[in-house]
Amino acid sequence: MDGRQIVSGANDGEIIIWDADTKEIIRSLSHHTDRVICIRFSPDEKTLASASEDGTLKIWNVDTGKLVFDIDDHLGGVRTVAFSPNRTKLASGSNDQTVRIWNAVTAKQQTQPLSQRNSALDSLVSR
Repeated sequence: MDGRQIVSGANDGEIIIWDADTKEIIRSLSHHTDRVICIRFSPDEKTLASASEDGTLKIWNVDTGKLVFDIDDHLGGVRTVAFSPNRTKLASGSNDQTVRIWNAVTAKQQTQPLSQRNSALDSLVSR
């Protein structure tokens, strides 16, 4: 990442993309209905994924701010998200104690959910 943009998520569900140099707001994204817990840029920085307590995982086009996918298959708040290095897959972890793997281009679930036995999931890393 070149550090030109910073993204923040708020308790009211709003996501703001900032210009790191000028500190100006580039764009505001507001489709979540509850606290945004985790935000990640894709490796090519063209896509943004956001995870929220509203139980959704949302995929955004960074350049246009358009919502590309709205995934609501988790049964609890979505706490974390990670892109695969080649940007073809996306993993999400939730209070429903599952990790779900998605096709990052079609938003289709790739496997059965992985169970995180006995606790909510707070962190994911992909390599």
